[in-house]
Amino acid sequence: MIDKKLLLQDFDKVAHSLKKRNSAMDDELERLREIITHYKKQLIELESLQAFQNKVSKEFGIKMAQKVGASDLKKELENNKIKLNELSKSVSELEQEIDSKLSIIPNLVDEKTPLGASEEDNVEIKKF
Repeated sequence: MIDKKLLLQDFDKVAHSLKKRNSAMDDELERLREIITHYKKQLIELESLQAFQNKVSKEFGIKMAQKVGASDLKKELENNKIKLNELSKSVSELEQEIDSKLSIIPNLVDEKTPLGASEEDNVEIKKF
């Protein structure tokens, strides 16, 4: 299975390798790149929401210990928790979609592999 990072960092190499295999997956590959980019953006948003949740939870704990009214923070925490759950579910679904799409993409072809449509085009190097 091809690594997500490789696909994003060296997209042209992956596309070229698939063309060497006579695989017509250009549209699927481009769609996969878009999905991975969207996944990364949502993951960043999820992490920032988690950081915010941690920060506000800490403030809430301090205010409760000081017996100061913290109903506004409690409401904010509840709203943020709902957003976190929705975003977490979305990120999980995207991750599953990425993995399923990556699993159907063939491995990269080595640079030394001769081009050809079938086995008959291969060069025999050594015979046993």
